[in-house]
Amino acid sequence: MIVPDPSVRQALRRRMLAWRRGLAPHEWAALNGRLLAHLGRWWHDFRARLAESPVWVGLYWPMKGEPDLRSLFADWPWRALPAAVAPHSPLLFRPWHEGVPMIDDCYGIPTPASAETVRPEVVFAPLVAFDRQGYRLGYGGGFYDRTLAAWRAEGWQGIAVGVGFAAAEVASLAPEAHDVAMDVVVSDAGVVYSGI
Repeated sequence: MIVPDPSVRQALRRRMLAWRRGLAPHEWAALNGRLLAHLGRWWHDFRARLAESPVWVGLYWPMKGEPDLRSLFADWPWRALPAAVAPHSPLLFRPWHEGVPMIDDCYGIPTPASAETVRPEVVFAPLVAFDRQGYRLGYGGGFYDRTLAAWRAEGWQGIAVGVGFAAAEVASLAPEAHDVAMDVVVSDAGVVYSGI
């Protein structure tokens, strides 16, 4: 499927979110387990190229049937979660570990209560749909596009990794000028795109 206009994107978003909601718990767990296995191998290989300095990873709080990456990074000391602080602003990332006080961001998604922020070197972004050119379909707020575009304009050298289930792959999302491609896309089928 090629997704050329907003109405088609909206229909695809509704269809994919309904598909995720329809997954039985054991089906979701099997998909998530396969995705984590592939992502774990990618992360192991990627880490082998890193220096010993701290590398912050930007995770996300899973909702609406999104893949849950938290167990994969349970022992990683430099973790952050995003916070949407206003509808048309870039995301902020706040250091996070189990047990830190949490609040809801402006969309009701849990985020650390601390005012401290970091800029992760690796950002993991959930995918409602994706294509093999690295483009993603999210919930329509543009937060990851806006954030990554702003960071890259300021010289950010990190990478963005999209994660989603293989059933959400389409032939092309027909990206628009504001769409920012992921550097890597990982699904339960494996690493389906890598631009690095």
